[in-house]
Order: sequence, then C-alpha cells, then structure tokens
Amino acid sequence: MGLKIRVGYLPASSYLQFDGKFSGSMGEIFEVIAKNLNITYDAVKSIDGFYGSKVEKGVTVGQAKSTHNGLIGMLERNEIDLCLTDITLTLVRREVTDWGGAFTTQEAIPYMARTGSGYNYQAYISPLKNEIWLLGITEIIFYKLQQGSPLLQIDTYEFWLDILSFGIRIMANKDNFYHNTNSGKKYLTSWRISILNFVLLGYFVVQIYGAELTSYLTSKEVTLPINKIEDILDNSMKLSLPNGTATMTWFQLTAEPAFQRLWKEKVEGQTYGIVPYDNPDEFRLKVLKEGYVMVHYGEDALNFIGRHPCEVARVPESYQRAATVGIYLQKNSPFTEAFRRELMLLIESGVVDTIIQNNDGSKAGATCGQKTSKALDYPEMIAIFVYLLVGVLASILLLLIEIILFKWTQSKRKQKSKENWNTIIKTAIIN
Repeated sequence: MGLKIRVGYLPASSYLQFDGKFSGSMGEIFEVIAKNLNITYDAVKSIDGFYGSKVEKGVTVGQAKSTHNGLIGMLERNEIDLCLTDITLTLVRREVTDWGGAFTTQEAIPYMARTGSGYNYQAYISPLKNEIWLLGITEIIFYKLQQGSPLLQIDTYEFWLDILSFGIRIMANKDNFYHNTNSGKKYLTSWRISILNFVLLGYFVVQIYGAELTSYLTSKEVTLPINKIEDILDNSMKLSLPNGTATMTWFQLTAEPAFQRLWKEKVEGQTYGIVPYDNPDEFRLKVLKEGYVMVHYGEDALNFIGRHPCEVARVPESYQRAATVGIYLQKNSPFTEAFRRELMLLIESGVVDTIIQNNDGSKAGATCGQKTSKALDYPEMIAIFVYLLVGVLASILLLLIEIILFKWTQSKRKQKSKENWNTIIKTAIIN
C-alpha cells in the first residue's frame, strides 16, 4: 500500500468537484497522478472557503499560525499536504509553499454593470435580406404595371386589400378570372390550386417577417462606457480586484504606467478596491452598481455574466495574459518533485489536454433580448420555397390531368356527335 496524503480542495465549476472522488478537469488529472504514484488521500475542504490570500495580522487556528487564509494557510499550518482547486500562481503564495506544476491557464476577465438600452429603429428592414426585399418590390412593381396605374400611387390599405380580395374572388368565382375567356371551366382546378398556393406563400412570408420584426424591435442596443479597463482613468468608475490573486499581484508589481495609475487611483483606498475572490452573486452585483469594474477568472467570470446577462457585460478588450493554474504543496514537501515529474509526463503525453477538452464547461451564455440570428436570406427561407415548389408541381400535375380529361371529353363529345349525325342521316334515308 502506498502513501496517504491530505488533499485540501475547493469546488470550482468544471475544474473540480468532489463526491467521494475528484472529478472535473483538475480532479481527473489529480486522480491519474495519484494512481500512478500509488497514493491514497483524505479530502479536506477549505476551512474558510478561500483560496489563500495574505492576511495583515495573520491567521491563528488553535496553536498554529499562518500568514495566509484559505487553502494556502492550511498548507502553512500543516493541515493538508497539497491543495487542489483552480488556484493561480502568485509570487506571494510561492514564498510560503512549493509549486507542484501547472495544469492549465485561466484568462482574467474584467466585467461591469450593463448600461444603456436603446431600441433598434432599423428593425423594420432587418428581418429580411436585401435580395428578399428586392423580390417583393419587383412583384409589387409588376402588379402595378399590370393594372396600368402609376407606381407611386399606392394607398397602403386599399393596395393590400385589393391584392387579398383579388385572390379570394379568383378562388370563389371563376367569372372574375375567366371573364375575358371562352374556356369555361377549362383548367379551373389547377389555376385555383396555383393561386391558393401563392396566397398561402405570401401569408407565410408575412408571418415570418412579423415574428422576426418583433424579435428585432425588442432587442436592446447597449453602449458600453469603456472598451478596455484603462478607460476608467478618464471617468468616475473604479476597479475592484480579488484579494490574493495573480491579478492583484500583477497590478501591484507592474511597470506599465497606466496600470500603476489604476492601482493607485482606482484600487487603493476604495471601499471595494480589494475584495475576497469567492463572493456571492448578490455582493458582486452590488459592487458593480456602485460603479466598479470587477475581475475574475475563466469560467467563474463567464458563468456569472451568463447568469445575469441583463445586468452584467464583459469589458470588450482583455488587458492581461492568462494566469497559470496548478497545484501548491507544503513548503519543502517530499512529494513536490514526484508531482512535478508525473504532471510533466502527463502533459507531454497529451493526457492533460485530452482531459481538459473532455471537461470543457463552456456553454452558450444567456442573452438579454439580443438578436443573435442573421437576417433571413434564401437559405433561411428554404422551407417556403420548397412549399412553393410543391405547390407549383401540384398545379402542373393537375393541369396535365385536366388537359388529358379535357381532350378525352372533347373526343367523346365529337364521337357522340358523329354518331348522332349518322343516326339522323340513316333515319332520313329510311324515311
């Protein structure tokens, strides 16, 4: 039987969950390492729910003291042998722990309160592509030319009522359609089917346009106050950073003038300038409403934005390289080199990438009345054109049948008429 260690953990979205054994991308990687090293473990949840930030006066638990809280503090106080969660690499944490290696990287994502809501007044032409509009306008032009009336002389109500009543009259009374012909009932059924097909086609187009128009009219156009985090230097917005994270360390140590100003003017001394990482949604929303831009990592930030699409928006431009996520062990731990070596082998063999891809937790975010589909074009309206094709083919088939029946009926009538004439002639000769 191999060694038994104590593993501190904190659940982290698709990265890590625990239900008797670890799951998620980081959990599965750890389980493979533990199996390969013949290690068993006891899982210990973070004592205070934190990852690990340096505390000014330190943390005391019983007789043990630490400079950090959370999982890092538990490592310092010898309560666990390693910590497992989506915890990032920072200089301050490295001072009191050993770094066991990187699992993956997480992007630091800034986000803010969503502001502005104007309605899209171009929505009336947005549902359909220009080609579709051109097709409809061309049909109207031909209709007006056929009537012999000026193109611009269109009373909207009477115009569309005229088209509707025209179709209804054709289907209801053959005389309105055949008043200039002598064909009588010739081909009547196929013509009615054809006209009905085009009337229904127009109805479907109008209904689809109406549905799309409703969607576009209720879509909100949002104007964000900033495009990148540096823009808050020019307004009254402030910056809120998660305590003890790589992001906070980066802002403290960066040599870039703009971000040095951000730290001094927008973070230091502000009410919510530095906050614990793991806060409930209600707290984050409150901070955002106070005019702060907040920063969190990866799925944590994206899932929060997805849960509150009408209140929260992501800052369009990122500002920092992705943070490294991995394992921390106790300082000078005898397991450090073994974990580093085994993790490196899994990375080189592609096992780590495969596990991360299989546990990808990215989901399509919710939208806040925003139109995500493109304007309808021929491919999107293919069902209507298929229906039109079926109707036209049905009309042609009925027309062929009626032509055959008409010819056959005419032939029978001529034959019968010829027989009648023969009978009359014979009768006259006999008499």
